[in-house]
Amino acid sequence: MSTPSIPLDVEAQLLESIKNLLDKLEDALGSVAADVLRVGGNQNEPFPQRATTYDLLVQLRHAGSEIDPREIRALTSSDVVTAYGSQTQPLQQRATTYDLLVQLRHDGAEIDPRNIRALTASDVVTVYGDEGVAINQDADGDLQIDVLSLPSLPAGTNTIGGVFADFTSVTLFDAVTIGTTEETSATADVRKHGRKVIWIINSQDVDITVDVDGSLDGTNWYVIRDGISVPAGEQRFMVARDAHGYMRLRAVAAASPTSGNVTAKLIGLM
Repeated sequence: MSTPSIPLDVEAQLLESIKNLLDKLEDALGSVAADVLRVGGNQNEPFPQRATTYDLLVQLRHAGSEIDPREIRALTSSDVVTAYGSQTQPLQQRATTYDLLVQLRHDGAEIDPRNIRALTASDVVTVYGDEGVAINQDADGDLQIDVLSLPSLPAGTNTIGGVFADFTSVTLFDAVTIGTTEETSATADVRKHGRKVIWIINSQDVDITVDVDGSLDGTNWYVIRDGISVPAGEQRFMVARDAHGYMRLRAVAAASPTSGNVTAKLIGLM
């Protein structure tokens, strides 16, 4: 069986069609490669590029105006910067002295700065406590205080703001004859007294020597001061500021007296 032959004109047309198809395919592939490398903007043009170093060339703009990048620099003292507030308006400034003009406010209310001044005697100030209530005054303007509790105060004249107690007097020697045998006085309880004054009166016709003792419990004694000389017919006193629980005196005469006696008192102050 013989193979049918294709006319020459049909074969030429078929080859031409295949060639055209290959050309279109080559053009299509070339166009895709070019599109990947050629990036453009909204003007459908590729972005410019430096031919030697291939840097992308751009133009800076702000608010529609083109900017020379050489003008971008750090601010100096001669630069003028306009400050804007939340209303996108420049802050106000006095034209002559260039002071910043401001309006003082508190809790949304505007304040006249001329009302800010030092208080004077004619000003009335209302004082509030931590509960937000104004402190009371009586008709005379005196402060009123409600005393919720008050501890027991010592005997004496008690005044709010201070306690002025009457002094306590204890007789240690009551017109006692002091001879050459040492005599011990009565004991004074001074646990509630700060300053103590001891007053010794010697009306005997001989000198006496007095020692002052102290104790924490009224049983065990120690010497506070010794060798206090009280000549015949004279008086002496001493002040004790140290804390002691109890105090007493011990006295002895230089010789047996023929007249007079010894009186001693301890005066304790709160």
